[in-house]
Amino acid sequence: MASSPSPPSPPCSTEVESTDTKMKTKVILTGTPETLLVALYARHLERQLPNPVLDDQTATAIIEQLNYDFPGLGVGRTTTTLAGIRGKVYDGWVLDFLARHPTGATVLNMACGLDTRAHRLKCGTGGGGSVRWIDVDLPDVVELRRKTIPDPTEGNYTLMAGSALDPAFVATLPNDWPTVIVMEGFCAYLPEADGKAMVADFCQHFKCGGEMMFDNIGRFMLAVQGTLGFLKKTSSSLKWAMDDPKDLEKVHEGLKLVDAIPTRGLDGIKNDGLWHRFLWWVSGLFPSTRKAIQYVRYVF
Repeated sequence: MASSPSPPSPPCSTEVESTDTKMKTKVILTGTPETLLVALYARHLERQLPNPVLDDQTATAIIEQLNYDFPGLGVGRTTTTLAGIRGKVYDGWVLDFLARHPTGATVLNMACGLDTRAHRLKCGTGGGGSVRWIDVDLPDVVELRRKTIPDPTEGNYTLMAGSALDPAFVATLPNDWPTVIVMEGFCAYLPEADGKAMVADFCQHFKCGGEMMFDNIGRFMLAVQGTLGFLKKTSSSLKWAMDDPKDLEKVHEGLKLVDAIPTRGLDGIKNDGLWHRFLWWVSGLFPSTRKAIQYVRYVF
């Protein structure tokens, strides 16, 4: 999951230290920002599945540059599978948006962490026309990105330090084109009031309209989050849950839910282990678990 741009910035530092084979960047992250390493490692592991959905080769290249105990995160098969599914869903939604706005569009990738979507999609140049791509995260995360991920060589790309929860920062973002806002692995870590205020700020600022997408969890996930090893390892917690994602429409007139895809219904679930596929099937039998994790998309 991607890092959370929630001020104040938690402790974070990077330093380069020597190893027997090459120089690696030592990473120290705490709290929610550390979950960006969960997302990165899961995408790396997803490449090793028999039929990878995302096959994010850049994720593996980044891992090789970092001095960090990735196995200690306890990333399991289900988290690995979901990383590929989620990434593929959002990639498709972004390209669809760009194809529908060929004369000019902005991709705003909030809480980008060590995400490589700009590289996978070549900054959206495949969508045709003019595309402005902006990756945003906290200053310390941006510094880490600059150490490990070269800027894409294609398209109009910008990496910015800032917080999605800071209205003053949001007000500086360009709003002259329709904008698609990607918040992968971010919103569930926000306090509910902060998340809703952020969504309202986006709707008000981006006057040319657009779309926003993120993962929505149901309240069932709040109840069982103690079983998720990576949350314990990173000392982070899930906070914002919506059993009915249509409820978010109330924060701003014109905000409309257009997609809410439960993970259990996606083809990539077949990559999960047999036992977990059985659990996914069982989860569909109960209202509380049927929509425990959804990928949602809104227009505004």
